[in-house]
Amino acid sequence: MAGGGAPSLRDDLGHWHVDPARRALILTGGGEMPLQWQIRGDGGLRALDMAGEPIVSDLPYDLTPGPLVPTPLALPMRGMFQYMADAAVFTECLSGQRFPVVMEGAYLDLERAYLAAGGAPGAPLMAALEGRIEERPAMEGPPRRQLLVDRLAGLAPDETCPPAAAPAALINTYWRLVRLGATALPEAAGREPYLVLLPGEAPRFSATLGCNMMNGSYQLDGATLVFGPAASTMMACPPPLDALEPALGQALAATARWDSDGKNLRLLDAGGQVLVELAAVYAPS
Repeated sequence: MAGGGAPSLRDDLGHWHVDPARRALILTGGGEMPLQWQIRGDGGLRALDMAGEPIVSDLPYDLTPGPLVPTPLALPMRGMFQYMADAAVFTECLSGQRFPVVMEGAYLDLERAYLAAGGAPGAPLMAALEGRIEERPAMEGPPRRQLLVDRLAGLAPDETCPPAAAPAALINTYWRLVRLGATALPEAAGREPYLVLLPGEAPRFSATLGCNMMNGSYQLDGATLVFGPAASTMMACPPPLDALEPALGQALAATARWDSDGKNLRLLDAGGQVLVELAAVYAPS
């Protein structure tokens, strides 16, 4: 915002990850530098400078927790365009998101250029374009976000999107808690349920179901994983978290080994029973 006028807005797409050691949220989009935010204890965010250091200022650099409402986006994009059987899709490179393409606006320019390129039917081709992503009625089911092409900049048949992120490692990955035993975990109104294992000479873990924080030590030897006694904050938690938190502590105490496919993690007891299921939302690049 400049001079008390209207705010300057810029739409962007990309991906995000959490640096557990710094408790920082990093947003990587089309800008030269990623945006970094400190994760506060109440679930809010405070902007960090380009070096990832706190900004000392009285200006409002804080974001408070609240519902996220999808908003239309208008921006230049690069991604893989495919057309087959009267259906078109666009996979945006930075975010990896896949959007149906609305057959309006400059869509015909894109389709004609795609067909003129002479590639195999249905093969993806790199396209640079300007467009809008907005929620529209779908052929089937609820409305979904779709791409409306405003201008085609060109095709680059010899280019592809960069490869996806490497599989998530057990250590220093932000693992979102998905299931505790047979119970699917509810969406928390505040803090997201997660588990992080930090490296070091005395390795530590932290975990929460969205209310109290648990911290403790762990020992890792190949597929063997043992959690030490955990210390926890003592806030009164609303249902069902009040009943689930003791169950999480018991599950961690009973964990004897782990397995992962690089995206999903399972904690198992000595008999092979699955105690906790988690999903990676940060994989080291």
